[in-house]
Amino acid sequence: STQAKTLFPYTTLFRSTNRQKFGIVISKERSDVFMTDVMLHGERVHKSVEEWNEWFRDSTKQGHIGVGPALSEMFKAYVDQEQAKKSVKPRVLIATGNSFFLDIEELVQNQANCQFTIVTKDSYVVAGLTAKLERFSNVEVAEADIYERNTQLGSYDLILAVPAFGQRNMVGKDTDFCSRYYEFVAMENLLAHLNQRGKLVMVVPKRFGYAGGGVKKLREKVISQYGVELLADLPHSMLMGTAIQTMLVALTADKQRKTALRVYDVAERNRIREVLAVTVQQERVVERCELEDRDNWDVGRFFISDDERWQKYEASTLPKVALGTIAKVFRGKAVPARKKDSGDGGEAGADGATEPGFETFGVVNISNLGTYEIDFEGADTVVGDARKMAGHVLKDGDVIITARGTVIRVVIYWQPEGQQYIASSNLVVIRPDFDKVTSSHLKLFLDSAVGRLLIQQTQQGTVVMNISPKDLAMIEVPLLTLDEQWNRENRYRAELIRYENAIKAANNRWKHVIKELQEF
Repeated sequence: STQAKTLFPYTTLFRSTNRQKFGIVISKERSDVFMTDVMLHGERVHKSVEEWNEWFRDSTKQGHIGVGPALSEMFKAYVDQEQAKKSVKPRVLIATGNSFFLDIEELVQNQANCQFTIVTKDSYVVAGLTAKLERFSNVEVAEADIYERNTQLGSYDLILAVPAFGQRNMVGKDTDFCSRYYEFVAMENLLAHLNQRGKLVMVVPKRFGYAGGGVKKLREKVISQYGVELLADLPHSMLMGTAIQTMLVALTADKQRKTALRVYDVAERNRIREVLAVTVQQERVVERCELEDRDNWDVGRFFISDDERWQKYEASTLPKVALGTIAKVFRGKAVPARKKDSGDGGEAGADGATEPGFETFGVVNISNLGTYEIDFEGADTVVGDARKMAGHVLKDGDVIITARGTVIRVVIYWQPEGQQYIASSNLVVIRPDFDKVTSSHLKLFLDSAVGRLLIQQTQQGTVVMNISPKDLAMIEVPLLTLDEQWNRENRYRAELIRYENAIKAANNRWKHVIKELQEF
């Protein structure tokens, strides 16, 4: 891809594990500095180990994923367990050498009893890893692609991986993987390379626990053919180069009977916000049969099952359906917005609306959402092609929820006079099918304690949330009969008007009292 060529401009098409064929020469110019000469595509690269590390740090700023200090320690603990097996010489595969690049020496040092194979599909990364690990006789660096079905890697006692994820492109449609997303292709591929006592430890997006489709099919394959030793939610920013919410999973070749569930929290960060240490916030153990009986492996869902409110909800006889089956769920539109009074004649200025086919639209953003209503007076505006904007214009009864930020707000949209509005990309729009559900029913549920618990499980961020419309569409909503919903809708609107009038009257009375008391 273009991004890959930017990050790794020396990538080549040949595959080899022989250092001489790469033209790599290791020289020790000082007692503490190893230098490498690398010939790739006819170009000589001369780097010290620290320069390789600096190159990797720069690449994480461009979105390349790297293992941070705390996560590196967690992986090292698994290697230590293998090292302790004195009766055998464990074979360890680090399947994504590019992700482990920065702290790779710490991972393999003092592990003489283990035989390491480190692979990556990028020749330039192979060169850097070879340079960094030259002094370790029990380490082999190779070029291989873990996202291809027929990759020959052998079998291992322990496999560690932090695959590429969060990418829009997927593997080809002609493959027979359960899911075409790279992270899940890697999981399915690597499981096939475990020996009889092998274990796969890898970081995946949190959606592995609850997503449907191919991801659900993969969970079913895992529980039917392998063991699940650990499912653990990781805190925000455990990885360098991404803010996606992640989980650590440990899967075994043997079908073990118990699974540890954990939620980790940050214990220490450094000045650049890297996670240095973690602590276990919640922990429990479940039987294998519980995973077999569940469609959803979201770790948080296991813990909220102890909540009395959740237990009451689960015990309810009301039918529950996925939100996406009773409403259209979509993200708002990214637009260049200006204040209503900008009048600068630019792309978003008021004058642009005079162009044929263009109109001015109000833009609802997070700052415009109150508890029950939208502040249209403070809304920005944008000028756009009316034909292209038509699919994004808000309609009466749309339910708007914050997709980003730190506070969850749910508001029902009612069209004001004289202006059409669209939602910004920081919001998710839920458009009810009024033959199945009312707006107020959705708002009341999403604002409820149970509704908030379900929304929190879809978040892809902990400090600053990021709610995906696709994941939100999967949460289950209880359904009353349509007649009962409309009765509640009418009562909701009537009581809301009464509430707002009471607040307005109280404010006016308070202003009057203050004015009287301030007369001297």
